Amino acid sequence: MLEVKINASYFHLRMTKFDETVLQCIKSLPFREYNPAEKTWLVPLFERDMLLEKFQKVGLTELELPEVSDDRYLGIELNLKLFKAKPYQHQIDGAKFLLFNRKCILADEMGCGKTLTAIIAAAHVPGPKLIVCPASLKLNWAKEIRTAFNEPPQISILETKKSVENAEWYIVNYDILEKYKYMITTTKPAVLILDEAHYIKAVSNSGKPDSKRAELALEIAKNAPYVFLLTGTPITSRPKDLYNLLKAIEHPLGKVKFFEYGKRYCNGKQIKIGSRYVWDFSGASNIKELHNFVKPYMLRRTKEQVIDLPPKIRHFMPVEVDLREYQQKLREYLSHSNATYAEELVMLNAMKKLLADQKIPHTIEFAENIIEEEGAIVIFTNYKSVIEALVGKFKNNCVVIDGSTPGHKRQEAVEAFQNGDVQVFVGNMQAAGVGITLTRAKSMIINDYDWVPATHVQAEDRIHRISQDSKVNIYYLYADGAEIEEHLVDTLEKKLRIIESIVDGERKRNIRNTSMLEDIIKKLKK
Repeated sequence: MLEVKINASYFHLRMTKFDETVLQCIKSLPFREYNPAEKTWLVPLFERDMLLEKFQKVGLTELELPEVSDDRYLGIELNLKLFKAKPYQHQIDGAKFLLFNRKCILADEMGCGKTLTAIIAAAHVPGPKLIVCPASLKLNWAKEIRTAFNEPPQISILETKKSVENAEWYIVNYDILEKYKYMITTTKPAVLILDEAHYIKAVSNSGKPDSKRAELALEIAKNAPYVFLLTGTPITSRPKDLYNLLKAIEHPLGKVKFFEYGKRYCNGKQIKIGSRYVWDFSGASNIKELHNFVKPYMLRRTKEQVIDLPPKIRHFMPVEVDLREYQQKLREYLSHSNATYAEELVMLNAMKKLLADQKIPHTIEFAENIIEEEGAIVIFTNYKSVIEALVGKFKNNCVVIDGSTPGHKRQEAVEAFQNGDVQVFVGNMQAAGVGITLTRAKSMIINDYDWVPATHVQAEDRIHRISQDSKVNIYYLYADGAEIEEHLVDTLEKKLRIIESIVDGERKRNIRNTSMLEDIIKKLKK
């Protein structure tokens, strides 16, 4: 009565004998599709149990659907003789997952080696490969490709002197996608790799991409036979951020209207702003269901699962600072009861920067103690003034990566630190928080905080990743008695759990799914 076949993500169901009851059971599934050419119903793998339950309710107990193994992709054969690099087993398995599913997300925790995993997979697909990544990572991708192969392929890094025609691998940053749209379209990449894929997360309440890079990336993804999304943080703090990624890989949830997705998984509700009501999709709901639906399309391994890395320990350390100017700014902030959200943000950032500057002497002293004991330290901050002060102290004994550091200088700075030429690495949390390895250090100091929890995880994993052979310590310094930083410290760990609950499939109780910024505003105004 029912012929069943399975491909990477769907059951293919074809009725060998028409039965209206069977038909109605299939048509009642939310994400089923019909292929008229093959007279076949396509049912996502995650709807298997739902369909079986419907069959049983109407007495079709003889109908069965095969169990779906999570490791079906392991049977794919790889030609590892192509590579000079020696991948870990989890990277080999990850490459097989990408090839098997064709359009999917590799969401391994940061530090697990997603770049090499994707290179191995893409190398097995004939035709041009296109890598889209942040501008700061273009040169690193080229280096990884060159060092991966026994015979390095032709690489073209767009908008650099290393841009060439008829390459096998093309590398472009998100910000110049529009400039190279025609070239990319005519090249017809067989494989599209979106690195740090959360860069395309912006979506409007109407369901359209809310940034040019997201719009262009989705357009390219639609025409690429293989689409690999790489991100250690597929959502930064909320399910809304996952929607464009699901569209890029043609997940069934990416085909539903965003309004329906938002109501179901983003705790969509109307809120009053001024005199009008608008929809708010910043929350989270039905998280377990969302995880189950996404799971067949996303491979997520933590470092503890795949690599014998030593533990990472966070230390939140209060330091004493002069709070008089901060308290004045806090009083001014609290007195502006009618301030707009933008005005509030300006005042809060001013307080945060003031405290960042106040902590500089403690950061320097603590760094000197660690250098004396361990020989190296990594320091992260969000502010130019902090970087300038640290450079003034450590001078030729430190290297810096901030937003003004060109690509080739980034790699020189990393190598100088890793090779032991200097003892101190100072990085801007946004500019240096991804794509580099600083495992010579066993300790890191976070001088000040970002509003987004995932940014801190990215920074931490510069030293806690492959090739690290020691326990690592992350020291978060906060100003004792400064409400804004005490609230940040209290909120940070809770917010990281929200990310883990969705990505890793465990929903923690009593975790509020609002942004850190919103939490801080509420706590300060109590």
